[in-house]
Amino acid sequence: MSLDTSLNQCPVIRNDYNPFVSPQLDDPYPFLADARQETPVFYSPVVNMWIVTRYNDICTVIKDPVRFSSKNSIQIPPDLSPEVQEILRGSQLDLPLINHDPPIHTRLRSVISKALSQQSIIAIEPRIRALAHELVDSFVDDGRADLIAQFAYPLPMIAMTAFLGLPRKDVQFFKQWSDEWSMLMWGNLPLKQQVECARGYVVFQNYIAATINERQQTLQDDTITKLLKALQEDEYPLSMPEIANIIMGLVFAGHETTTKLISNALLLLLRNPDKWLALQKDLRLAVNVVEETLRMESPAQGVCRTTTETVELGGIVLPPRTRLLLMFTSANRDETHFTEPDRFDIHRTHQKPHFGFGGGNHLCLGASLARLECHIALEVLTQRLPNLRFSPDFAIQYEPNIVLRGPKHLLLEWDLVASLS
Repeated sequence: MSLDTSLNQCPVIRNDYNPFVSPQLDDPYPFLADARQETPVFYSPVVNMWIVTRYNDICTVIKDPVRFSSKNSIQIPPDLSPEVQEILRGSQLDLPLINHDPPIHTRLRSVISKALSQQSIIAIEPRIRALAHELVDSFVDDGRADLIAQFAYPLPMIAMTAFLGLPRKDVQFFKQWSDEWSMLMWGNLPLKQQVECARGYVVFQNYIAATINERQQTLQDDTITKLLKALQEDEYPLSMPEIANIIMGLVFAGHETTTKLISNALLLLLRNPDKWLALQKDLRLAVNVVEETLRMESPAQGVCRTTTETVELGGIVLPPRTRLLLMFTSANRDETHFTEPDRFDIHRTHQKPHFGFGGGNHLCLGASLARLECHIALEVLTQRLPNLRFSPDFAIQYEPNIVLRGPKHLLLEWDLVASLS
C-alpha cells in the first residue's frame, strides 16, 4: 500500500514508532499512550502499516468484516530476500482460519470448534494438572530454573500435541519450528536468520503433511483424525496444504500465546509481591490474575486487517487495500475504558471486555483452554515453589516481534523445603 496523502485531510506519519528496538521493545506503553492522545491512527514506515491504537476505533474495525477484511491478514512479508522466497516456493504460508472472512471463515470455524469444544477441554483438565506437577517435579529440588524453558513452554505445548495426537518426543522440534515461523512472519531478522527460519517452516509443513498422510492410511483415535475427517467431509473439502496449515496453526496458537500468558502473569505478580501473596492465600484469585494479565500484557499484541473500500477511522480517510495493525495491547490500556489502566489490579471489579484474545468473529477459539492452562499453572506454582522470586542475575529481554509479546527467559529462584523422610 502506497501512502496516498491526497485522500487524507491530515495524514499522520510517525517515524518514531519502532517496536523492534529499545525503549519501545522493552516498554511500548508510554509511546502507545502518547499515540492514543495525539495520533490515534498513524502510518508507520517501519512496518509499512497504519497503526490503530484506540479502543473504540478497534471495535469499529473488528465488528465490520465487510469494510475491514481479515483476508491475508497473515502473509509472507513482501520484503523477504529472493533467497528466502526461493526456499518458501511451493509452500503455503497461511493460517486458513485467521486469513478468511465469512462465509468461508464461519464454515471453517464451525468445523474446528468441534475439536476444541468445552466438553473436550474439561476432559483433559486432569491431564494438564498432572503434567504441571510432573514438570515441577523435574526441577523443584534445584531451587532455580528458567520457568519459560522448563515450565511455561512445555506445559501448553505438550498438552496441545497430546490433544492433537502428535508424539511427545518431537515437542522440542515443534517449539523450534513455531519460533522460526513466528519470527519469519513478525520479527525483524537479518538475512541469515530469515533463511534458517524459512527452512524450518518448510520442514514443519512437511512433517505435518506426512502425519496427515499417515492418518489417511491408518485412522487413529485422536483429534487430528477427527479433524481430518470433518474437514474432508465438508461441502468444500480442503487441499492437503490447507489442512496442514490448520493443524500447524493449532500447534502454534495452542502453545505460543499460552506460554507468554503464563510468563507475563508471573512477571506481573513477582513485580508486585503483595499480589503474589494474595494469590497464595486465595487461589480463587487466579481467574482475576489471568484476566488482568490478558488486559495489561496481552500475549497477542494485535492483528492485521485490510480495508476493502475508502473508510474514515480516527479522523483519517484511508483508501481501499490499506493495511491496518490493530494494537490490542494499546486498546487494553485505553484511559477512556479502564480506570487506572497501568495499574495491575487483581481485585478489579466490573471488568470491561478486553482484547486479550482478540474480538469479533475472530475471537480466539482456544481461549478457554489457554485460561485453564494458566489457572492450573498459577495454582501449582504458588503451592509448590515457596518464596518464588527473581534470580539476582535475571535481566528481562523481549523478542523483536510486533505481534507476540513475552520474555525470552524467566530465571527464578525459590526456597528449598527439607524432606521429612
